[in-house]
Amino acid sequence: MQGDNEHEVTSEHPRNWTFATYLALVTCIGFLTACTEAETVATEEIMDTAEIEISLPNLEGVWDRAVSTSNIYEYLGNQGMDIPFTSLGAERYKNVDVSTNPNGFCLPPGPSRMLTGPSPFQIVQGTEAIAILNENHGVYRIIHMKSMEDYPEDILGLEQFMGHSFGRWEGDVLVVDTVSIREETWLDSVGLQHSSDLTLTETFERTAPDNIRYTVTYDDPPFFAYPFTLEADYKFQNTEVIEYVCNENEKDNAMLLPTFPNRDLDIRVYSSEQ
Repeated sequence: MQGDNEHEVTSEHPRNWTFATYLALVTCIGFLTACTEAETVATEEIMDTAEIEISLPNLEGVWDRAVSTSNIYEYLGNQGMDIPFTSLGAERYKNVDVSTNPNGFCLPPGPSRMLTGPSPFQIVQGTEAIAILNENHGVYRIIHMKSMEDYPEDILGLEQFMGHSFGRWEGDVLVVDTVSIREETWLDSVGLQHSSDLTLTETFERTAPDNIRYTVTYDDPPFFAYPFTLEADYKFQNTEVIEYVCNENEKDNAMLLPTFPNRDLDIRVYSSEQ
């Protein structure tokens, strides 16, 4: 009976537990509570991120121009618009030799020309970066989805053919600012040039399942009296970007002759006050 009584006291009344037993129990409960709270917070963060990703417009896919934008002067002129050239910009455009087209020598086309030029491109979309993969020469752009101020200054000041691009979402519109673009690049196929001061502001908006509305604003005071904007539609392509190696079997450059297609144009010169 004594044994039975001792068993009953031990199992039903914890007054005989040691302090170490209490400490172990409290520690275990505290650990489980902390783990549960951490798991809840992590789950909420994952759900918040998922909701952000789901709510963002999807720009992914292969896209190409609805109409040609290879000649920006002509494209804007057909819409009753003009390029606001400075005297320097007009002189350079009027006397450009298109046989020196840097893209014709397999150099990258530049950040906006890779989209306005005659090649399809693919958009791959992430939360921290968006990539644009171009069929033209197999070049690419990385749009960093963060503030320019958060980017290393020593890299930001390094001029590149594609510059440095930084994106943000304004509602359903992706807005991209690009700086540090090498002045060797052209803005189109017929010699629209720029200085190293050029900055671009682009927008991408999916206005229909098969359409992206694209705008690019060119701001370059040495060449253009004030910023101007090109707008164009891009259509979804049910295809893939195909490998294009510029130097493979390249035979054109040796036969190029000096060509000046813009010399007969009546180009207007603007001032920044207009």
